[in-house]
Amino acid sequence: MRTLYRIGLILLAISLVTITAVADDVRVPFDKGGNLLTYTSEHEQRFNLFPGIQNLIKAELYLEDGGSYILEIQYDQGGSQKRQRRVLTEDEVDAIRETISLEMQRVEVRLDEGDERTRFLVGTSLLGLGYYGWSIPLSIDVNDGTTALAMYMMVSGASFYYPYWVTQDRTVTPAMARLGLYGGTRGIAHGFMLGLAMDQNPSSEMLFFLANTLSIAELVTGFTVARNSNYSTGTAESIALMGDMGLAWGIGGAAALEMEEAGISALGLVGSFLGVSSGTWIGNRFDLSAGDVRAVQAATMLGALAPVTVGSAIYGDKLTSQQVAALLTFGSAVGTWYGLHRSGGTHFAEGRGNLIRLSTSMGALTGTGIVYIVNPETDTATPYLIGATIGGFVGYSMMYKTQLQLHGPGNRSLSIRTDFNPLGLMAMNAKHDGRYRYHPPIASLTVRF
Repeated sequence: MRTLYRIGLILLAISLVTITAVADDVRVPFDKGGNLLTYTSEHEQRFNLFPGIQNLIKAELYLEDGGSYILEIQYDQGGSQKRQRRVLTEDEVDAIRETISLEMQRVEVRLDEGDERTRFLVGTSLLGLGYYGWSIPLSIDVNDGTTALAMYMMVSGASFYYPYWVTQDRTVTPAMARLGLYGGTRGIAHGFMLGLAMDQNPSSEMLFFLANTLSIAELVTGFTVARNSNYSTGTAESIALMGDMGLAWGIGGAAALEMEEAGISALGLVGSFLGVSSGTWIGNRFDLSAGDVRAVQAATMLGALAPVTVGSAIYGDKLTSQQVAALLTFGSAVGTWYGLHRSGGTHFAEGRGNLIRLSTSMGALTGTGIVYIVNPETDTATPYLIGATIGGFVGYSMMYKTQLQLHGPGNRSLSIRTDFNPLGLMAMNAKHDGRYRYHPPIASLTVRF
C-alpha cells in the first residue's frame, strides 16, 4: 500500500512539472493577424518557409518566459515521424510573419482566377436598360412609339443574353469584366466627342450611332484584350485610370487654350487614347494593385482641388474659366504623379483603397460644412474651397496612415501631414478697417521625401 502511495506521489509530481513546463511555453501565431497557430504542409506549399525540411507535417511556435521563441517542426522521414526544435530570435519571427503577411496580401489583390461573370453580366444589362435600349432606336430614327418600346425591351434583353451565351464556357476574370465595362461606358463619351470633332452641327442620329458603335466596340475590345493579355486587376484599373486622366487632361488643356468645341473634343479623344495606351506601362512600372489605383485617384482629386483653391484665394472673382481649367489640369497631373509615387508597389487591397478615396471625399465635404457653419454669409467660393481642400487633405492623410498601418509596410518614401487651425477660418469673417492685419494660419502642410 505504501509503495502504491509513493508511486502516486511520483506520478503527480511528474504531471505537475509537465503542466508547469507547458504553461511556461505559450503558443503564439505565425501571422500578424493571430490566426495561424498551426503551420501545416498546405501552408508550406504556399509560403515555403522551411525549404530544408522534407515532408513537413506541422510546425508550432512557442514563446518562453525569457522572451525566446521555440519553433517545433514535426516531419516524416522514412515512414517515421521526427521532431526538430529551433530557437529563434524576435527578428527571425518577425521575418516569418512578414513573409506570410506579404504573400497573403499578394494573393488577396490577385484574385484574378475568380469568376466575375455575374458582375460583367450585371454591367452589360445595366448598359442595355440604361442606354442601349433607348439610344439604338434613336440612332436609326425610329419614330413609332410602339416600335421604339418593343426595340427597347428586345435590346435590353439581348444585353444580358448575348454576353451570357458568349461567356458560358469560359472564366471571366475581374480584369476582363472591368476593362470590358470600362470600354462600354467610356465608348459612349468617345462616340459623342468623335461626332462633335467631325461636324460642328451633327445630327442626333449620327451622334447616337457613333456613341453606340464605339461603346460596343470598346466593350468587346477591352474584354478581349484583358483575356488575351492575361491582365491583372491592377493593370486593368491602371488602364482605366490613365484613360480617364488622359481624357480630362485633353479637355482641360483645350479649354485652357480657349479652343472651339471641335478642338476640345478632338484633344480629349487624343488624350484618352494616349492615356489608355500608357496604362499598361504605368501599371507595370509602378506595380499597382486595384487598391493602389483607388489611392492614386484620391491624390488626383486633392491635386486638382489645391491649385484652384490657391488661385481663388489670390485672384478671387477675377479667376477666369480658362485659368480654372488650366489649374485643374496642372493640379490633377501633379496629384496623379504624387499618388503613383506614393502608392505604387504598396499593394493595397481594393477595400482599403476605396476607404482612402471615400475618406478624402468625405473630408472635403466636412471641411466645406464647417466653413458654412463658421461663415454662412460669405458670397465668394474661396472659403468653401479652402475648407474642402483642408478637409480633403486631413481625410486623405489620416485614412492613408491608418490603412497603411493595418496593411503592413509598403512604400513610405513620401508622406504628408496636415494640421488644421479653426481660428484661421474664424479670422476670415472678422471685420477690419482695411489696414494690414495678421491672420492666423488656417492649416499647415508638411511633405516629407
